[in-house]
Amino acid sequence: MKVLFLSQGHKISDHPGFHDALIKLKSEGFISDFLNLPYYGYAKEHGWTGLYTEVVRLCKEENYGVVFFQYFHGKEISDPSQCVKELKNINPPPIIVTSCGDGFSDNWMRHDYPKSFKQISKLADITFSTQMGKAADKMLKWGAKNIILSPLAL
Repeated sequence: MKVLFLSQGHKISDHPGFHDALIKLKSEGFISDFLNLPYYGYAKEHGWTGLYTEVVRLCKEENYGVVFFQYFHGKEISDPSQCVKELKNINPPPIIVTSCGDGFSDNWMRHDYPKSFKQISKLADITFSTQMGKAADKMLKWGAKNIILSPLAL
């Protein structure tokens, strides 16, 4: 399985542990290959539409089985809905994964989640979250599914 990892950052070194983990997964045979594409850096250079077009192109041409939208919760992130819809039209479609690494929801950083995370988690096949309880209840209300606890491990 090939993984397209859309990392939260401008460059790979913004989250080096995730890149190292992908290298290890490949070396141990759990995945066949991966591409780590730092989405803030790509979007800064090509725009959000350019990023989403590239993600779809890569999946169609390179047959990625998983697309992971890491920590996809920035206020400047453009709506990913059309991108995910196009990904799901690929035969076979990649598994769409997202994660939330910050404490949104009730009473810590913000009382609610950023719009971009609501949009992607509603469409994702799997959503990793650092919180459960009331936070997961909110996610379920807007349509997120398969919410998995991941205390800052993803």
